[in-house]
Amino acid sequence: MANKVKAINSGVTVAVVDTGVDPTVPNVSGKFLYNSQLRRNCGVSSLSGWDFVENDSLPQDEQGHGSAVIGIIAEELTANGIDFQILPIKAFGGDGRGSLFNIACALQYAINNDDVDIINMSFGWYYNNSEILSELLDEAGATKVLV
Repeated sequence: MANKVKAINSGVTVAVVDTGVDPTVPNVSGKFLYNSQLRRNCGVSSLSGWDFVENDSLPQDEQGHGSAVIGIIAEELTANGIDFQILPIKAFGGDGRGSLFNIACALQYAINNDDVDIINMSFGWYYNNSEILSELLDEAGATKVLV
């Protein structure tokens, strides 16, 4: 993963809350991951992103969905000549399921990073009592982050 982390963060930062990232994402060449070492966030020290499922600094994708989403985002931004980096945030496990707690932590992690311009969340949930997610989405909107 280290060889995919950008030396300098520049352009648009897209936080992807999903199943993590496989740094060998097809159709993504060069360095594309956000360099977390340049900014401390939530007391978390990692190379790029965070894994809230395993609570470690390796948001490795065992499921594939996060990597597919990242591939689509990177392909579109590259095709349009937009400088970017991806901040992978793992909230969902290898079975594609995530807890409300992990999703909320992942969203707060993205909101707390001033470099994040866009938060991508391509998932749904079954509970109507997700007041905490609604509050976090409102907070993200107040910070001018596109969700």
